[in-house]
Amino acid sequence: MLPLKNTVLFPYLYLPLSVGRPASVAAIEAAMGSEDKTILVVAQRDPQVEQPGWDDLYKVGTRAVIRKLARSDQGMEILVQGLERVRLVELEQTEPYVKARGGCVAAS
Repeated sequence: MLPLKNTVLFPYLYLPLSVGRPASVAAIEAAMGSEDKTILVVAQRDPQVEQPGWDDLYKVGTRAVIRKLARSDQGMEILVQGLERVRLVELEQTEPYVKARGGCVAAS
């Protein structure tokens, strides 16, 4: 899962992101190691929180695919494409990165 500060990703849209937090870099590395290169992207409520927990995140996010990745000294620059809305069900792990389980949100 990739928590976002001051940003929301919507399904079907492309969004360039700068990733620098160690936990977020680890989440991107894990997603890039998977066959489908998908990651759950969720906005955090308070951008000042560096290690967001369950209460710091909005409960609806977007499943996204990483389309491009560039590494830099400060972290990573990625381009993600939103696929579908997802409701957070629970956090499965918090170290070395946040991993969450989500379920698809039906279109209204």
